[in-house]
Amino acid sequence: MTEITNWDDASEKMIKSLNGDMQRFLFELRNISDLPFQVIEGRRSKQRQHELWEHGEVAESRDSPYCRGTGVNVMITMHTIPCFSPDIYLELAQCAMFAAKNLDMGIYWGATGGLDLRLIGDSLEEKFLDNQKAHSQGLMIQNQRLQYFELA
Repeated sequence: MTEITNWDDASEKMIKSLNGDMQRFLFELRNISDLPFQVIEGRRSKQRQHELWEHGEVAESRDSPYCRGTGVNVMITMHTIPCFSPDIYLELAQCAMFAAKNLDMGIYWGATGGLDLRLIGDSLEEKFLDNQKAHSQGLMIQNQRLQYFELA
């Protein structure tokens, strides 16, 4: 079992700027999961959002869940090394599904095409694999954002 560390200072600062429900979700997720993750992006200013849009990094020019403090990116690390495997983020998303159900809070995961994790039931892995297949076949334009969670 992996030892859970506290949020780093940057994560703490980002979490404090988030919507209260998103904060509650992250703390519940932290309590459920044994995966060591940090918050790497939280609330954005509208100016920052627009700058990212100008550089083609985001789809929305002025408003987004990040601007409202309801969207967040996390990074799982193992011994301070960032993890990028879809499998490990699927495991975190499964914990997020239970956190969402525990709090009765709508949460989207960036790799399932905007489905509320509370309502997926036991088929999260199936939905994830369906979206991966659709994306690889060019049937889905939106990138799968494994590290992204948003309030529904």
